[in-house]
Amino acid sequence: MSSGKWEVAGSKGKKNNANASKKLSKKQKKDIAAKIPTAESAESESFAMNNPLKEHQNIFNLMKASEDSGNLTSSDTENQDTNVPKVKAPKAKAKKKVSAVTSAPKPTPKSERDALKQEIDSINLEELKRLVSDVRQKFPKHPIVWLKDILSYLQMKIKVKESDPGLMFYETGYPLALCTKNLQQFLGSIIREINDQNIVNFYIECLKSYAAEIRRGSTGYSYRILLQTMSMNCPKTNGQVVMGVLQHLIEDSLKRPKECIALLWCLQLSPNIKLDTQLKVWFTWMLPTIQNSKVEKPIQDYIFNCLDALIKEVKQTQSKVELPYSDFFGYLDLVFSPNNNLHPHIQTLMASSLDDVKDLAFSYQPEKRLRSFFPSLLIRLHTAHGPDRGVLLRYLVECLERDDHCFALWIQLYEKHLNDSHILLDHIHQNWTTMVKKFSRPALKSTLEHIVSALTPGTGKAKAKESARKSVELASDMIHAIGSPVKSAFKLTLLIVFVLVTIYVLHDVKEFGSFSKSRTGRLATAALQHHAVRTAIGSLSEYKNTVHKLGVKHAPLVMEYIDTIVMSVSSTVAFFITTLQSNFNYVLDNRHDILNQISGKLCCVSTTIYNMIMSWFTPEHQHWIHKTTSYYAGITQEYAIAGYEQCVLIYQQLVQWIMSNFAAEPSTVEKMKETVLSYVQSSTSTVNFYYEKFVTTFLA
Repeated sequence: MSSGKWEVAGSKGKKNNANASKKLSKKQKKDIAAKIPTAESAESESFAMNNPLKEHQNIFNLMKASEDSGNLTSSDTENQDTNVPKVKAPKAKAKKKVSAVTSAPKPTPKSERDALKQEIDSINLEELKRLVSDVRQKFPKHPIVWLKDILSYLQMKIKVKESDPGLMFYETGYPLALCTKNLQQFLGSIIREINDQNIVNFYIECLKSYAAEIRRGSTGYSYRILLQTMSMNCPKTNGQVVMGVLQHLIEDSLKRPKECIALLWCLQLSPNIKLDTQLKVWFTWMLPTIQNSKVEKPIQDYIFNCLDALIKEVKQTQSKVELPYSDFFGYLDLVFSPNNNLHPHIQTLMASSLDDVKDLAFSYQPEKRLRSFFPSLLIRLHTAHGPDRGVLLRYLVECLERDDHCFALWIQLYEKHLNDSHILLDHIHQNWTTMVKKFSRPALKSTLEHIVSALTPGTGKAKAKESARKSVELASDMIHAIGSPVKSAFKLTLLIVFVLVTIYVLHDVKEFGSFSKSRTGRLATAALQHHAVRTAIGSLSEYKNTVHKLGVKHAPLVMEYIDTIVMSVSSTVAFFITTLQSNFNYVLDNRHDILNQISGKLCCVSTTIYNMIMSWFTPEHQHWIHKTTSYYAGITQEYAIAGYEQCVLIYQQLVQWIMSNFAAEPSTVEKMKETVLSYVQSSTSTVNFYYEKFVTTFLA
């Protein structure tokens, strides 16, 4: 190049090589020849990775025999069709070959299972064992070659194509479940002999090849059977490495629904078939996939159908599954999000399944786990609107109902999330009659009291916010209305006693003709004649007259207005008592006629219902029903008569006791004290008697 001419690279290289070969001695040449690898050493050292393997002779022979049995060779075609022009012969030959080799019958979905079962049954297990034995003898250090030959054999035998890439209409374990037990055991034994790393590598290779086969429209049942077998016998095929590769393949196939659905099916090949594991796979891998903007509608349908099938299985088996906090809120936020890339009908279906997902999350130890859900549900209230807010409020109420610790969390979060807490408090206030029955009254009352004390502005503090002021009003209102079970029971008891006393007084007045002549009137008169009572009444009269004189002197119009109100109220009360007494007298005088009318109406209604029910049955059943009804009606009548007689006896004894103690003689306060003391003493002596008897019998 320095002399101004082009340099010839080839000649220089040849000269250098020639000179180098001349300088080498015979001994050096022998050493170099010894270092050159032979074919045998290449087979023994990483042969499968460094050199492409030729197709095994046994597999080749099997496939060659199947082709020869179904196709005519070119020589036979030429001998048979001698009159056909030579130009048309290649076309006819090619057409015949394509129709015989490449075209396969397309079974309908109903016959697909039967066709696949027939092809699996055609597998000769002994032939497969011989094939694997030959391959193992020739390549003992290359187990991947064994698996490749098994896959080739399955591809040769199974040619049915999948009509449903997700296999949603088949049982669990399909298509491996169609294989015989001997075939499953043989495949499992081969896989268990191979180390896990080789199985994982071959599993990843199968996934990639399977995706490519589906892309080309080829059959994939052979891959599915082998993938299921490896997944069942090697748990590491469900590790992070395999899942990462599978997730990458799914992301690349989002625009190809059939391929993507088939790969999503591969996600569920878990050796641990517990429902917890299946739900974890769905929420970890499928939930992020469904919200991808590139996902087609069939893929979203398949992903939702997988969740729906899992929910139905949980309900049927009544299993206890633990859905984590993060998975539940991932699903909740996807449903509530306005820009979630879901198709409208999938959005509707997932919203309708939200309660089922909530049941999965809330069903496991709700008294301890719901406290972790409450804060996140509360802070989402102000952003939710319409039906979404109603759903969140319903879930918050359930948390408060089933986990009392949520009230303590609510107290801590109230001031920080004032608007959200006010929405929940207002919801409880609006549905107070139903809410108060669900919650723990002490926990609810302490929460309301804390809200009032924390949000009430003290002296020197700034004016409270509008939501805080309204919260204080609602909490105060509910504190007054909450009451307690003891107070409610006491009020109910007082009401019952008041009704019974009123009935007794009305009956007493009706019996004697006036209140003054009745037993109650005489008892009241005797009580009013007591010295202490007369003194108290006299003092009240003096105070009343003094107040009235002062009122007339200083505020005559006000006193006149008060006197008018008192007169109207007293006249109204007198009219009410008179009307009540007259109606009670009418009912008491005509009680037999009223009871007869009521019993007649009841008999008519019961007869109509009885005849209608009897018309639904045959004559034999009608006879049995009539006999059974008559029997139990007779027993009921006997017990009713006995109970009525007992009530009458108790009533007569009560009347006799009242007559002998209060009505026969003028009743005084001292006599009532003596009567009460006598009953207390008799009760005390009875209790002491039984206590001494118990001590002497059991503790002596």
